[in-house]
Amino acid sequence: MTRKLDDKSTTLNNMTQKQIAIVNTNKNTPSALKSLLSDLGYGVECYTQVSTLIEITKTHPTDVIIIESDIANDAGLNLVKTFNQLVTPIPTILLTDNGDLLSAVEAMKFGALNYIEKPIADSALAKIVHQACS
Repeated sequence: MTRKLDDKSTTLNNMTQKQIAIVNTNKNTPSALKSLLSDLGYGVECYTQVSTLIEITKTHPTDVIIIESDIANDAGLNLVKTFNQLVTPIPTILLTDNGDLLSAVEAMKFGALNYIEKPIADSALAKIVHQACS
């Protein structure tokens, strides 16, 4: 499957489908992000309840968790910490509208694989997710 992104092509052919979980407690289902990742060949599930996602990850393999969060309330940082304290840590990517340097440092200390401030180009996000799944 190929999707053209910013004059570049990203392809995920001949690989086991990687599973991505998107959690966003502040908004409705992040359909644009889900659509992008699904078009790239990932299996994508979206959650608004953190407790549901935590339970799901206990029984269903999840390769990467993308946390869309308003850093101002520290919810995103706490989620990063939670998923990195599991018996088998799950790589987390924190995606925020209003990041700052202190929050980025804290996220990395808590184990975030990447900290991204929106907006971000589809091609850049695709590359980050691909690296997280490798």
